[in-house]
Amino acid sequence: MKHIQAALNKNGSCLMALPFSGAALELLHEIASEGSLPLILIESQALAKLSWILGTTITDLPRCQTHEVIKHVKIQVAQPQAVVYVSFPELHSLTAGTTASTSFLGKACRFSVLDPLLCRYGIKTLLTIGYFPATASVGPELVSCDAPAIGPEGNSQAMTTLLRWLLGHLQVSASVAPDDTLSWHHLYRASEHCYQIERHNRIEQLEAYFKAWKRSPGGMPEALSRIAAARVAALRNAS
Repeated sequence: MKHIQAALNKNGSCLMALPFSGAALELLHEIASEGSLPLILIESQALAKLSWILGTTITDLPRCQTHEVIKHVKIQVAQPQAVVYVSFPELHSLTAGTTASTSFLGKACRFSVLDPLLCRYGIKTLLTIGYFPATASVGPELVSCDAPAIGPEGNSQAMTTLLRWLLGHLQVSASVAPDDTLSWHHLYRASEHCYQIERHNRIEQLEAYFKAWKRSPGGMPEALSRIAAARVAALRNAS
């Protein structure tokens, strides 16, 4: 907790982006129970469905929805009291504009850039859990990264730097303690492999719908049938 307090004193409001794991939940429970730090939980749709895992100490924390957090940060960083935002990046929704193509443990995937994006709006310190083989007996510890200054022309590079730093630690967490990792389902859903399977299934369903329409008593107009066939072909070729 001294690490977090030092970050607050140095740079103001900070973001603790944690792996969704037993160790991270235990750490958050400890911090929340101690009660000296002003915590705000960034709640995604996936996290809301997993509240039964979190325990009442964590679920009772003040929260902010992911779709409102940028606005919340803009307002908060102008306030005199610094706060600690808490997020679980692996559970963020993969929405247009806040998703990047990257890799996780050597597998192509999509990943939310919401956490680095918050640094564009005033968060100056990013924290997460780090594992260090040389001090294995100590266990996971909080590590921090000062967000680089993000100017109008440096947004992409700075956010990429932060995302790589965060992903590096999240991958180590998952590989060092796989049995403690609670986000494997979400990581699989974010993988390119899963995306391609789901995309293929959607195209198959669309094609089946058009075929059923053509076989129906009223049938499908020929011109519309040609447009539908061209659309399905274009979707397949874009795979």
